[in-house]
Amino acid sequence: MIVWRSTRCLDGPVQAKPGDRLPSAGTLTPVQARIELMFQLMRT
Repeated sequence: MIVWRSTRCLDGPVQAKPGDRLPSAGTLTPVQARIELMFQLMRT
């Protein structure tokens, strides 16, 4: 299962830190991250 962290806050992206268990979705909103994950799953 693939999981990304994202935020609905408009003030900035989720920052990745060393040792994070879940990767950051960066500047993607939760909806954008979900769509990107669906595309990645379709490619594999």
